[in-house]
Amino acid sequence: MEDYPKPVNKYCTKKIVNQMYNSIYKIKNKEGNHSICFFTFIKIDGKKIPVVIINNTEEYINKIIISANNINKTVELTEQKYISYQYGISIIEIKINKNNDIPFLEIDKDIFNKNLDELDLFYIKETIYTLHYDNNQDILVSYGVINNINNNKIKYMNSIKALSRGSPLFNISNNKIIGLNISNESDSNYYKYGIFLKEIIKEFINEYK
Repeated sequence: MEDYPKPVNKYCTKKIVNQMYNSIYKIKNKEGNHSICFFTFIKIDGKKIPVVIINNTEEYINKIIISANNINKTVELTEQKYISYQYGISIIEIKINKNNDIPFLEIDKDIFNKNLDELDLFYIKETIYTLHYDNNQDILVSYGVINNINNNKIKYMNSIKALSRGSPLFNISNNKIIGLNISNESDSNYYKYGIFLKEIIKEFINEYK
């Protein structure tokens, strides 16, 4: 396989556009800047737990206010949470409110069904894409290729801005999340870095139990 992204068909592109419009939200942090968040389910003992994943480590109490397409929504939180200060990521259980009509992204089951060695063989040279915001707060999609996997860390080629730390990484073959971008401003403009969600979700489950 070559070191450039695979072609994308119209069905995959339609799904990506729908995710861009409906699945990636902004949330204001304490400095007044915007962080990124999205919603998914984490399965614990056969039960699907609704959570929000936010690319900051601030202490949110009771609720958050999110926005997309100039529409604000209030989401109620529970006290169940996990904060990774290493990666600057928070996972918080939410209360389902049908009035909010929030779409939930799916996590690729393969990251749980395979060990780290198998993930290396399975995902190396695979095409991924990332959804993130630019400086004008417009949602963008960037395509890339995984070059190397070392333990839980992903090295990939992508044009995503380093400031989009915490943006979700998707498997192009099924439009499901496999990880998060963790690149810093000091990282190369050519290579970016991410992590598989597997280990962070395990930590959330441990906190939950």
